[in-house]
Amino acid sequence: MYDISDKRNAVKEIQRYLFQISDNHIPLSGIYDENTRNEVLLFQKNKGINQSGVVDRATFELLYEDYIAMEDSDYDMKFPLLPGSYGENIRDINKKIAAILDFYGIFHRMHSSPYYSKETELCIEKTRQIYNLKNFSGIDKELYSRIISDCKNISPKNGY
Repeated sequence: MYDISDKRNAVKEIQRYLFQISDNHIPLSGIYDENTRNEVLLFQKNKGINQSGVVDRATFELLYEDYIAMEDSDYDMKFPLLPGSYGENIRDINKKIAAILDFYGIFHRMHSSPYYSKETELCIEKTRQIYNLKNFSGIDKELYSRIISDCKNISPKNGY
């Protein structure tokens, strides 16, 4: 669909999606340049799909799904979220992480707490391992996007 040197409004749309779900902000130029390609490659790698750097139909659908998940999230959060953070957004994330770990059959002691505790940190590490994401002691946009997307797929009826 879209590849290096494309110059269309749709490319700007793809860049907007990548900008929303990634911590590596790329310019919204409307030109499919090396920065855009590198972000697409990273996205494809994280999703476990063919790493071509080209936004084909499968890549676009997954990208759009993650973008919508971020847009639909209830909180206007500033990333990264770090240990010691507190609030209803942390309680919500803790619930979602517990649901993901339960789904994958991974033991945890996570509970619905508004604190980013040591247990939250341990569970985030397990969640990053599930997604094959690099180690980081906080919650960045990329991890948050994956958590939101997975929770919608795990059980859309339970409100995660």
